[in-house]
Amino acid sequence: MDQGSTTYGCMRSPVLDVYDQYRTARLNIRYLESELQKLHRKNFGMEFTLAVSTSSGVTGLWFWQSIFGGFIWKLLGAFAVILSIVKPMLGIPKKIQRKEEMLAGYRALEHDLEKLKIIINQQQTYSRELQQKFLEALDRKGDLIKLDQDAKKDPKLLEACYQQVLKELPADEFYVPDE
Repeated sequence: MDQGSTTYGCMRSPVLDVYDQYRTARLNIRYLESELQKLHRKNFGMEFTLAVSTSSGVTGLWFWQSIFGGFIWKLLGAFAVILSIVKPMLGIPKKIQRKEEMLAGYRALEHDLEKLKIIINQQQTYSRELQQKFLEALDRKGDLIKLDQDAKKDPKLLEACYQQVLKELPADEFYVPDE
């Protein structure tokens, strides 16, 4: 989920790669948080439907005794049977677990890159030592990319998350040392 680099003035300093990756880590966090929220809602909806349709307490409600209620109850029961067959095939709990692992990894990566950003700002330089730490962070990012098994990304969600990150981390917030 890389949205590309940002131009800061007319020069392109190597330190800008740190800031681009920092924003990309934040972008991945926002995107994964949104995807997880959708998956949790979907999983809850399925679990709720199955729980309601198999509950004997719900079966005895007066509403289901009417002709219309009986029809709805039978329809809900048929849907629950199909749902109980399809739900394991969707693998939602596994998707949730994998995305939560990725989210934790991207949060750790974001922390490391934010720490680099702060040190660069405090020291007013982008030293060889900091460049090495950045390369180590990139290696950790590579490990996270390997976990991402979703080929499809939602372009609208990605763009919304990107705009949110641009507001959270504006370009003028980053220190660019003189070369």
